[in-house]
Amino acid sequence: MRIGIAAGPWTTQKTKLMDDNNFDVFSAGSIVDDFTWTPVVEDKDGNTVVILSYTKKLDDIRVVAIDKDGHEMMGQAKDGSNSGLVTTQTVFSVPLRQIKEFHIQSRPYEWVTFQNVSLQPGQKTDVQVEIENTNNTTIDANTLLNDITSNSIKLFIPDEDTKNTNVVLDLATGQLLPLIARMPPGSEKENSQYFKNAGKGDLAWEDGYLLCVRGSQAYSRVADGLVPLVAEERREDLTLYKIETIPFSLIIVTAEERKFDITILSKNKKGVDIEYQAIQTSAVPPAMVGTWFFDNPEGDDEQMTIFPDGRIVVLYSNGHRDETRFEDGKVALAEYGTIAEMKLDPTKKIHQYFTVVTVDGERPIKIWTRIDLEPQTKLLRPLTE
Repeated sequence: MRIGIAAGPWTTQKTKLMDDNNFDVFSAGSIVDDFTWTPVVEDKDGNTVVILSYTKKLDDIRVVAIDKDGHEMMGQAKDGSNSGLVTTQTVFSVPLRQIKEFHIQSRPYEWVTFQNVSLQPGQKTDVQVEIENTNNTTIDANTLLNDITSNSIKLFIPDEDTKNTNVVLDLATGQLLPLIARMPPGSEKENSQYFKNAGKGDLAWEDGYLLCVRGSQAYSRVADGLVPLVAEERREDLTLYKIETIPFSLIIVTAEERKFDITILSKNKKGVDIEYQAIQTSAVPPAMVGTWFFDNPEGDDEQMTIFPDGRIVVLYSNGHRDETRFEDGKVALAEYGTIAEMKLDPTKKIHQYFTVVTVDGERPIKIWTRIDLEPQTKLLRPLTE
């Protein structure tokens, strides 16, 4: 099995100025052949729409817009193909008059080949993985994986008072969304419901304040996890954080509990430049997947279920149920109001170390034994004597 993965930095191949009608013809051996540029249009919602067509796609291709202040903007892209013709439509959530130029950018595909993959359920094989770049030279797998997970996005968020401009950033897509009313007191409920219904929209900027929309929250990173930033003000599902020091780094947790590492690079009266990337959650070791039991010598027992995607469900004898996640080797347990580190010992048992320290200076520990190879959320054993 062979698949292609686009990774690494983007390179600008061509630039189109808004006062120019056409790109220059591509030279021989370039990333696309028979390139067609459809005239840029503005749709009924005030978004700018760009359509490219070409007959060969050797690299990953995208279009970015540069506004008249020199800020790079990402759009929402959709690809399609018909009879060998590839078409890419990119929608930018700003009117055409605010765009100075467009850039066509590319990055190469890295090809990954999986050898000796079993097609029979339950039959394990020794899978071999080989990674090649487009020049057919072997590269290190860790290098490719680091490139894939470390790609960041730079963009400009206009101040929310900017007229006729989309000002709310959706972190998952990089899209800027419009307000249906201005943010000052009196419009929060209307905007809150609008973004909840859309299922999009996380950040905005207002005169030195970062606005977390739709219930998203800001945190700073510490050794044992994340600590909430002190909010300046809260309005409905909108939280305001005053940003005074530049550059400023923080973690945003969205309504969908996705985490993003964000750096505010610069700010002015027109808005703020940021760079961000999604935080890749550490994978669960396969040997931890399943259903586990804590035989408590001093009281009632507990059951813990660990799923391959990092979800964890803990059942307690008092009927309570923790639903949490395995992240960076740790798990947050609301029942105890703390974070626990989890490690697998040589006997295939999980040692759970709590970050709290007792009055004797010791760290509490639980030792879990697996009772089922499959994740089970139903109770497999009684938790009380």
